[in-house]
Amino acid sequence: GAEIGYNPKKPGRPSHTLFTYWVSNIRLVLDVEVLSGKAHAAKHGLPRLLTLIIRLPIEERPALVRGDNAFGNDGVMIQLEGINQLFLFKLRQTAGVKRLIERQWGRNDWKDTGQGFDAVEAELKLSGWSRTRRVVVLRRRVKGSLVAEVGQGNPQQSLHFSEEPDDLKIWEYAVLVTNTKYPLEAIGQLYRDRADCENGFDELKNQWGWGGYTTQDLERCNLSARAVALIYNWWSWYVRLAHPQARLEAITSKPLLLAGVGRLTEHAGQTRLLVSLTHAAGDK
Repeated sequence: GAEIGYNPKKPGRPSHTLFTYWVSNIRLVLDVEVLSGKAHAAKHGLPRLLTLIIRLPIEERPALVRGDNAFGNDGVMIQLEGINQLFLFKLRQTAGVKRLIERQWGRNDWKDTGQGFDAVEAELKLSGWSRTRRVVVLRRRVKGSLVAEVGQGNPQQSLHFSEEPDDLKIWEYAVLVTNTKYPLEAIGQLYRDRADCENGFDELKNQWGWGGYTTQDLERCNLSARAVALIYNWWSWYVRLAHPQARLEAITSKPLLLAGVGRLTEHAGQTRLLVSLTHAAGDK
């Protein structure tokens, strides 16, 4: 199933794409699907996502589906709106989105949403969209020295430092699209929290061996990926019970807890997990 797809670091090499569906913040994998390297667009991962959501009873469905700008297109949003699923996606800065930003920059009702970001909300209907949707424009001032690189790949390559004048403000923008009614102050943080999934994905690739089991059969690759994800979930639960104070990644928790002996006890209506550690740092 491996095909030559979008892989800028390894051009020309057949690869797989792993569409991963996360239960965010608690870093648990809901499911993973292995597809060919050419199937990297959001539309390829959408059927499995819809299947996962539709299988759940209404009261157990996700409060919010979040994704990067690959998912911020009309085809994905129509499908989610069709099953009454709330979503929050980032938009690519196309010409229509840039015109939206230009229309908002002079407004005086920007609200502080934390982490240095200000936000306003508006409505937008791009040329390829079927309907008007709520959008949130976020901006943050770029501070510090700016460096422009000139002549990349040229022997005469040079750097130009640009100090920001006192009367000039340089902003970076992001535009989010959503069908939720969450207040403006919450939207920015809700999207920023999505970035925590990158940490879990990095952990699965580099510490749990995702990608290290490639076979000649795509279904075996899918089975292996889901097995790894399942064990990762079990280990996450175990570590959280043993060490609830903070999140421990596998590189730390495996040597500390893998050789521990766990015993479950029940007394006076309370259930307790006692882990006896044999690691040198067990006393800590």
